[in-house]
Amino acid sequence: IALYTPVGVIGDYVWKDANNDGIQDPSETGVEGVIMELYAADGSGNPIGAALKVDTTDANGLYQFTNVLKGEYVVKLVQSSIPAD
Repeated sequence: IALYTPVGVIGDYVWKDANNDGIQDPSETGVEGVIMELYAADGSGNPIGAALKVDTTDANGLYQFTNVLKGEYVVKLVQSSIPAD
């Protein structure tokens, strides 16, 4: 009998919403260098404790947390890492 713990991936894309409409348009590009933090969450979606994982968006604005156990999580963007432009 084999026992294993399934894991997943949480990730997404950070982009500059040039027209501030909340919709990612084809001309709106990803933002590099934005720090993203992954936290465990309580049943109400509030973060618990310190960040479990940290990632920084790549040249295309992508970030990814791998080997995430089943559960509830919150992803937070570190505002001080957003480029000035």
